Amino acid sequence: MKKTLYIAGGIAGAAILAAAIFVLTLDINSYKPRIEEAASRSSGLQVSIGGKMRLTVFPDIGASLEGLSVKNKGADVFSAKEVSIGVELMPLLHKEVRVKSIEAVSPDVNVVKDRNGRYNFEALEKNKGEKEAAPAPFRIASVSVKDGHIVYRDLKSGGKYEVSKCDIGMDGLTFVSGDAAKTVSFDGDISCGAVSTKDMAASDISASLKARAGDIEGELSCGKVSAKATAVSGIKTTFKIEGGDLAGDITVKDVTNGKVKVSDISASVKSSGRKYEADGINLKLFGGTGTGSVKADMTGKTPAYTVDFKLAGLRVEETLAAFDKKQSMRGPLDLTARLALNGKTARDFERTARGEFSVRGRDLAIQGMDLDAVLDKYEKSQSVSLYDVGSAVILGPLGPLLTKGFDFGGVYKESLGGATTVRVFVSDWKVGGGAADAADVAFSTKRNRVAMKGRLNLVEERYENVRVAVLDKEGHATFTQRIQGDFRRPQVEKISAFKAVLGSVLGLFEKTKNLFVEEKREVFYDGSVKHPR
Repeated sequence: MKKTLYIAGGIAGAAILAAAIFVLTLDINSYKPRIEEAASRSSGLQVSIGGKMRLTVFPDIGASLEGLSVKNKGADVFSAKEVSIGVELMPLLHKEVRVKSIEAVSPDVNVVKDRNGRYNFEALEKNKGEKEAAPAPFRIASVSVKDGHIVYRDLKSGGKYEVSKCDIGMDGLTFVSGDAAKTVSFDGDISCGAVSTKDMAASDISASLKARAGDIEGELSCGKVSAKATAVSGIKTTFKIEGGDLAGDITVKDVTNGKVKVSDISASVKSSGRKYEADGINLKLFGGTGTGSVKADMTGKTPAYTVDFKLAGLRVEETLAAFDKKQSMRGPLDLTARLALNGKTARDFERTARGEFSVRGRDLAIQGMDLDAVLDKYEKSQSVSLYDVGSAVILGPLGPLLTKGFDFGGVYKESLGGATTVRVFVSDWKVGGGAADAADVAFSTKRNRVAMKGRLNLVEERYENVRVAVLDKEGHATFTQRIQGDFRRPQVEKISAFKAVLGSVLGLFEKTKNLFVEEKREVFYDGSVKHPR
């Protein structure tokens, strides 16, 4: 038995030695024209080898080609500084070639999709009557790409994608031609220096992937993504795609747009069909901590979204600074949004939004203005209107978002100086039909309480029957002012000089009158903000 094994081993060794001698002595470059012609004929493209060809024995039996170039009608499709191909030994004894490994150094891939949807790497039309080849399985033990460069152009849409400084390593690559997306399997690592489009650029991308019959799982990271005025950095995600459905977790260091910065973002994401969901969202914005979820449904004619989000501890001064507003208000706020929206643009969202939006806070500090001193004296109301007071305090944090940046700082120009502490602040809104209706909007200071009623027309950007009032203990309006019209140029009801000067006298008269006559007065406000003691 041992003798038989020795004989077989000797024969195999002799065969390998003979093959090695053959490889080392064969001048393969003399076959270059025939190889180029055969490759061009089988692919329907123009294949040429600009440099030398060498047969190799170690680590695999195969060949290396320098200056490989593939063209279609004279236009570049593929080129590489060097391509090495390794083949399995045993199948060669049966005149069968099985590729074991492929390595490409500095490949340059240029993919173009023309206006008819045809790619530049597709072969010329087949002869009539020629049968389509049956899908064939493709297997290769390892694929290596070093310093790759890929450009993709869509002539119909004008889109362009470019990938540079790309390294790829794959083991156990298998797929069936004609159905690669559903049959591909491999273990691989990918790193790219940069990926760019007309409007976006990403850098320092790396991924570790495992694919099994079209299902993929792995890890992906990206150093930075920039798109117009927005920059995203420190992206990391783990994901799994199975049967077309996606599930994963993502973290982002920060997202910056102008002076607005969102940081420490994390979420669990999933998709099924054309439905997407981000749950367990956590982030930091304007000094506050945000939590919530976002869902998107793309199955209908118009995309539909639902948002359930809370931002606790938001700092007013940071919010105003981000929108270039005077930072005369300071303190923490809690923001809550439960909204459903439809559409593709911000205008669509304004028109279709429905749900609830709320901002609440306590112990907010206003520098440079003593609201109690202003509100206690009617005669001062000619220089500082309730519109300014209500807008600055009630809408201040929301103004840049809801009213397109109207200057709510006018109240400070005519203020009496000093400071104010807003003890309780509530701004609750019902959103729907392209408008926001005041549900519970009021604040209290040390001695006063102010409330607002009315509607903000988000589509037409107008105030509709908005009223601001100073309240008594029972919630009656002791003084009101009506606001109508465009957010930027509102029509504010003027206060007559007679009413302003005699305000205190009229107030005394009303108190005396109430001692003798029982009068029904409309309650302007009965919300959650209590009158100060």
